[in-house]
Amino acid sequence: MTAVDNKPPRLELRQLRYVAMVAECGSITRAAARLGIAQPSLSEALSRLEQDLDTALLVRGKHGVILTEAGATLAETGRQVLDTIDTALEQVQKLGHQSRREIAVGLPMTLTGLMAVPLADSIAHEHPDIRVQITEATTTVLLEQLASGALDLAVCYGGADFDAFAAQPIFEEELFLVAASDNWSESPVIDGLAQKAIAFDRLADLPLVLPAKQNPMRLMLDRLAKAHKCELKPLLELDSLLSLVTFASRASAHIVLSHAAVVKEVANGTLVLVPFREPAPTHTAYLLRRRDRPVSSASLLVERMILSVLAEMIARYRLKARLLKPAGD
Repeated sequence: MTAVDNKPPRLELRQLRYVAMVAECGSITRAAARLGIAQPSLSEALSRLEQDLDTALLVRGKHGVILTEAGATLAETGRQVLDTIDTALEQVQKLGHQSRREIAVGLPMTLTGLMAVPLADSIAHEHPDIRVQITEATTTVLLEQLASGALDLAVCYGGADFDAFAAQPIFEEELFLVAASDNWSESPVIDGLAQKAIAFDRLADLPLVLPAKQNPMRLMLDRLAKAHKCELKPLLELDSLLSLVTFASRASAHIVLSHAAVVKEVANGTLVLVPFREPAPTHTAYLLRRRDRPVSSASLLVERMILSVLAEMIARYRLKARLLKPAGD
């Protein structure tokens, strides 16, 4: 150590292990055998350490070695450090291989029907040691439960305040005007999709049932309406997906939703998707977790399963949606 640099040199764990083993064996030769290295290599490493520390650690003799006071202090401290590290590694491995792990996941109402069963089935099949609990709720409720710790993960649509959470955008989906199949005759319909797109400002002239004003999708629709210089005047405001779909199915009004939210109704011919002219409105879903909570191995596995199931559903039902790559990919 030079006079210019008064900081102690950095030690490697193997150096601590060398000194501790020599202290235990009382001999460099026996210590080298226990460590599985050549005696000259160990002797050289100890000499280099003494040079780096500018301190004698060992007194070498014909019948072995004796530690100096400094060497004994380093050996004892080294044992404590190594024991602490070994304990930490055991705990980490234990956490990574728990026999039973429970993860609570929140899904928005527009995705539950599409994802809940495939997600639960996939986790049960591929990771039977993980027990998953799935909650369906509005974005506001999901964020409250995530903040309280009742949920470990939640999928929510953008537009809400995510500042308290780690938020990863995972997919983007197109929004459509949704109408009863017998309540839309402006253009031919093929496989549930109207072949002629409409302008967004047409919504101002159509009977609509929309989510309540605080709903993230409604906030987005109102912003789009302002940008298109029109005003949305719904007949009714509802935050129930089932009620929205019921109104549309009965031809009582039109609604605005993604394909994923009404995939079954479109498949059976009850509802029709009417696209908007480009640029078509879209909204983005995020995978959220709390920033201040450790991420368990089980949670990471469930995150991967969510993305896998999403990709499978998009392909299976040919959804107008796309997965988003994580930042940095």
